[in-house]
Amino acid sequence: MVRISKQKIQQQNRRRNGAGGIVLRGTLLEKESLVGALGLLSVGLLLVVYVLWASAPEANLRASGSRGDPNHPNLNIKDKNAEQFNAVALDIIETLDCHKLLKSSSSSSNNSKSKDADKDKDDESEDTAVSRRRLNDEGEEDLPGPPGGNGDVDGDEDLENDLDKNEDVEEEEEKDKDDEDEDNESDEGDSSLGGGSPDDDYTGNYDNSDWKSPTAKHLFCLAAFASNDQKETGEWKDSIKCDATHSAQKSILELWSMARVELDQKLLLKVLDMSVETQRTVVKKDLNLWAPRDDTGLEYMVSHVNEESKTVDQGGLYGLEKNLGAGHTFVDVGSCLGTTSMAISLLYPGTRVVSIEAASPNWMLQELNFRCNAEAFPVATRPTIMLAGVGPVDSANTFARYTWKPDHVTTARSWTPQSEIKPKDEELAVKLRPWHSILAEAEITHDSKTNQAHIDVLNVDCGACEYNLIPSMTQVEFDSIHTVMGGLHWGYIPKQKLPSSKRAKETHERLCKHENFAAMAKECCEFPDLEVVSSYPGQVLVQDHPDVRTGIAQSGTVKDVAGELCTDYDTWATEKHVHDIVSDWGWFQLTPSAKDD
Repeated sequence: MVRISKQKIQQQNRRRNGAGGIVLRGTLLEKESLVGALGLLSVGLLLVVYVLWASAPEANLRASGSRGDPNHPNLNIKDKNAEQFNAVALDIIETLDCHKLLKSSSSSSNNSKSKDADKDKDDESEDTAVSRRRLNDEGEEDLPGPPGGNGDVDGDEDLENDLDKNEDVEEEEEKDKDDEDEDNESDEGDSSLGGGSPDDDYTGNYDNSDWKSPTAKHLFCLAAFASNDQKETGEWKDSIKCDATHSAQKSILELWSMARVELDQKLLLKVLDMSVETQRTVVKKDLNLWAPRDDTGLEYMVSHVNEESKTVDQGGLYGLEKNLGAGHTFVDVGSCLGTTSMAISLLYPGTRVVSIEAASPNWMLQELNFRCNAEAFPVATRPTIMLAGVGPVDSANTFARYTWKPDHVTTARSWTPQSEIKPKDEELAVKLRPWHSILAEAEITHDSKTNQAHIDVLNVDCGACEYNLIPSMTQVEFDSIHTVMGGLHWGYIPKQKLPSSKRAKETHERLCKHENFAAMAKECCEFPDLEVVSSYPGQVLVQDHPDVRTGIAQSGTVKDVAGELCTDYDTWATEKHVHDIVSDWGWFQLTPSAKDD
């Protein structure tokens, strides 16, 4: 309305003033043109600003609902709680200093490549010098000398210098080798040695500057960035088999949230910093497993689960076709990095696997191993992994102190001899939970006939936690489990940390009724006439010769199954104090180690 009124007034002025109106009109047109030009310029400037704003690294963050934090990752996670994962990712980036880690690691990698190239060049020069000297010795024509040399005198002097340097290098290398051999000899007798570990600065960080393999820190950092962020992740994405930026991203972020609660930050950083990815074959399936780089426990466990010649009655995992499979449950107490649970899942598809581990570093790495091998272990069939120690009573939570050894992760326990403790070992506070509480959280169904938790196979190999677990179970509950396998540890525990002989007797007598223990554990020789249950459903162990009086075949006993294992048992029992520990005082002491006997 204003514009129309103004045009009418302008028209009246034109009629009144004649030519003057034309001047007024022209002035008006000029003003309108100027305003229009300024308007177009403003729109253009706004367009340029918008383009710059949209192309900034934060643009995708704003598009995804972020509040403009330049460090906030734009994760391609399709989930109604996507921003929660963004928050987790930001915590990873800040805690691990991912921008610096990925950049500095990349530089170190490039420097290593440069050093390798220089070394190759030096090696080539040395080879040329050696070849030239050899030709001279054989009376052949000299090779061309170095620039500025005459190929005769100066060249020969250079060759002599090169040879002297080579001899010095060889002597130095020989000296280093001798020093290393002396170090190895001083550590003989310690089965936990891994050797070759980087120096530990005791604050949770290893010097990884010359270590070319990416660590678990790199893995979590990759998961914290968007899958299309080549600037941050491009250098390392192809160095790690675990698909941290795509299929495993959400799962790894979930694990970070869990680990932040269960491990204090110093321990978490140390475990991530020392852990690397390694390819191992488990039951003919190639897997990429994470473990501390110097760990020897993983290699032992992989070798153990792959022994096809070892059936369950011989301490192996094979021969359980009638025990496990769809509708059956396997509980692994002391599961460490998860290799046994993995093998059971692969050997007997459909088995419900519950994996229980007390040491938080092992638990986290086991979770990582299953999550990074999701193709072999889909979420729907993945074992239930629980961080828990098994307590001695069924009415309360207690705790214990463990020693965790990064060079031998299978030996996490509360009774490590002090002579085996190393500076890089960690002391852990372990929550001990009642057995029934653990089973309830794992949602193990109850058998309608026995009204007990339905467990078909129980594997007890938990660094002596059997002396807590077995006495805490009722006899009916224990007898409802058809097959129990694993190991006994009385003979390894230092005297001052042994449980009472009474606790030992109850534990040993129950476990030694099972074929696996009767055949493998010397502790079972305490009960030579104890009848033994076969590891296989539907089978009964009987003696080869029937009773001479009745003519009826007798049930197999420990002495039948153990054979020569029991030959020197009396001597062994005396040396290991099987009968003379009067109380549980040492067993429940809150110390992670024990003085050597």
